[in-house]
Amino acid sequence: MATSIEKKLRDSGYRMLGDDSSIEGLIVDILNTGNERYLKTIPFLIYKYDIDTSKLIGKTKRLDILNRILNITQRIFDELNIKKKIPKSISSDSNLQGPTLKFDYKEFRGEFEIQLRNEKIPSILDRQKIDEEMNLEYNLSMLFTKKEKQIIKRLQGEKPMSRTDYEYYSRKTKKKLMAIRELHDFASSIYSKTPIYNQELFELKKLLEEYLKDEWKQDWPIGEFYVSDDMLVIRYMDKEDEGGTFIIDLKKIKDKKVLALLNKYEEHDFE
Repeated sequence: MATSIEKKLRDSGYRMLGDDSSIEGLIVDILNTGNERYLKTIPFLIYKYDIDTSKLIGKTKRLDILNRILNITQRIFDELNIKKKIPKSISSDSNLQGPTLKFDYKEFRGEFEIQLRNEKIPSILDRQKIDEEMNLEYNLSMLFTKKEKQIIKRLQGEKPMSRTDYEYYSRKTKKKLMAIRELHDFASSIYSKTPIYNQELFELKKLLEEYLKDEWKQDWPIGEFYVSDDMLVIRYMDKEDEGGTFIIDLKKIKDKKVLALLNKYEEHDFE
């Protein structure tokens, strides 16, 4: 009997993953054993589930034990300020009572508090599942709209969708998923690389763009530059994405910082 109950407590839990409709039967089994180790689980079963005491009558001879545990449970709830109705006490026939059991209230409360903490703190596997779901939600949000995420989750759960959602998926979401699949290896290779940040080089770009704005009245971004035969060649892109080129005699540039940077960086393509 003990092995059977232990399995029920483990399977239903004692992690409390059981079925409400069978919880009274589980309590009856526990009462019939008279095993204090299992009896200490009853207060938390009462906390977790709504117990129908009428289903216990006629199924156990240990109603006296149940009454004592109900009183212990009420005391635990009062001390922990838990607002939950305790099942009513059941009168017992003294002729049907088994050996008298001495209950240690502190042990009952200690067991209850342990299970209460376990209930509030997910198991390692539960936390891992929660983390995975949060990471998936975050990554999907980086690429897909709210509507697309809803469609993807329906696909994942193999649930039917409306014609409108199907057309939306075919027109947009499916293409994104295909691109993600095709770019998997490429994205992995790029992600493994460390970005190179060169503050001086982009400071030079800014200074050259300011030079073009001041001297040539051109306010367009530089795409490329190189130095050749004491001449500075700058290729830029205008608002229509059409390129243009400036050729500047280095002798005309008076800014010493620009000249020093051009001496250090003779060419660069910013695109």
